[in-house]
Amino acid sequence: RLGCTRPHLGNGAVDLRAARHPELLLAEHTGHAVTPIDVRFDDGCHALIISGPNTGGKSVALKTLGLLTALAHAGILIPADEGSTVPAVTGVFTDLADDQSIERSLSTFSSHVVNLTEIFDVVRPPALVLLDEPGGGTDPEEGAALAVALVDRLVHAGCLVAAATHYTPVKLYALNDPRVALAAVDVDPQTFEPRYRLVYGAIGDSLGLATARRLALPDDVLAAAEARRGEPARALAEAIAQMDTTRRKLDDERAAVVEERAVLAEREREHAVLLADLRERKRARWETDLREARQFVRRLKSEGRALLATQQRTSKNTAADLAAFANRAMQEIDTHAATLADPTEHMVVHTPPAVGEHVALEGSGIRGELIAIQGSTAKVQRDAVTFEVPFAKLRRQEAPAQRTRLPAATPPGTDEGVEIRLVGLRVHEALSRLERFLDDALSRGTPSVRIIHGLGTGALKRAIGEYLAECSYCGDFRDALPEEGGPAITVADLV
Repeated sequence: RLGCTRPHLGNGAVDLRAARHPELLLAEHTGHAVTPIDVRFDDGCHALIISGPNTGGKSVALKTLGLLTALAHAGILIPADEGSTVPAVTGVFTDLADDQSIERSLSTFSSHVVNLTEIFDVVRPPALVLLDEPGGGTDPEEGAALAVALVDRLVHAGCLVAAATHYTPVKLYALNDPRVALAAVDVDPQTFEPRYRLVYGAIGDSLGLATARRLALPDDVLAAAEARRGEPARALAEAIAQMDTTRRKLDDERAAVVEERAVLAEREREHAVLLADLRERKRARWETDLREARQFVRRLKSEGRALLATQQRTSKNTAADLAAFANRAMQEIDTHAATLADPTEHMVVHTPPAVGEHVALEGSGIRGELIAIQGSTAKVQRDAVTFEVPFAKLRRQEAPAQRTRLPAATPPGTDEGVEIRLVGLRVHEALSRLERFLDDALSRGTPSVRIIHGLGTGALKRAIGEYLAECSYCGDFRDALPEEGGPAITVADLV
């Protein structure tokens, strides 16, 4: 069951590349399922203590680490994920299994001691030392003390150590020493089948009686053994079992959180894409609506000027015609405003205006003083024109500051004219002032005007030229003659 190891051993590690899916390759050649295992030494860690039940996979983890380290140092690609690292060591030393011998008068414990003595004679840091059940085969108290001393001595000498143990003092030593990491082999909590996975930071219970029960040891023997267990040992086993249950619960919750975060991240990405698309659609719609609204306003102004021109030519009383045009224009404005309204906008509660207040008609450019309210309609007066509008669409506005009309100036070569200075203004503000200026000039019957915009970067002059080219007020326009001010001034002839 050699699996995939990903030991990270800090400085001096050699980075090796291997097959992308080594467990599949091994399964194909051996015919057995292969479970990847992670053997990890974090920064500052020089020893790994592995605990857990018998047949749980402790020795498998040790042999995997030792074998793959040796293969890597021999220049052989190892079955590990890309990016895996192995320690750069002077050698791999092991004290595994049992080497007792009657001929050599070696017991289990004696064989381990002889092996350890030989290791201490030749080991040179940085070396990798693998110990399976150090201190075994003798009194548990003495064996545990010996195991702690062995690991501590090897760590102090600069070696890397991985050891499997059942001794509680060795586990507690790993918990209290920052140079030593503790891991437990993972087993199924119901069947105790090994999962060949290391759970770092966990204490593994030996589960000796549970393993004996699974291997069909007589129940009366197991009951007698349970009765003879000391209270501290029983309490420790229960605490470890409770910790293991809590750890499994936290692992499940963490996996659920990771999955939920992945789902949320995907949803956030989708929402970002949809929001960007919505903004782009809304921007395109606004551009289209603005272009149509400008064309609509120009058409109404053109019709109004034509009606005024007819009145001036015929000198007839066309008050009724003007009123009819105003009412028809207002209906068209309301209809057009409704088509441009954004149905997604939030409803806002407005306090109805009172007579005498300055108001604006929602969705249009009509501004003025509210002079009368008649049911659902209202009358708004702006200068000499009175509009009849829906009262529900009126909104309060601050009264505009008294606008100072620009004085007319007589340019060279003309008998009369007016001019406006737009130098230093932004394009939007300049065009807004120019539109009001042309309205005033046309109402006075001025045949031509001078627009002073300067040269600068030329952006303002180009914007004014584009505006005049589409403006129904303007019949023609040109740069002023040199004696009139040159290209810094545009002369526009009004219709």
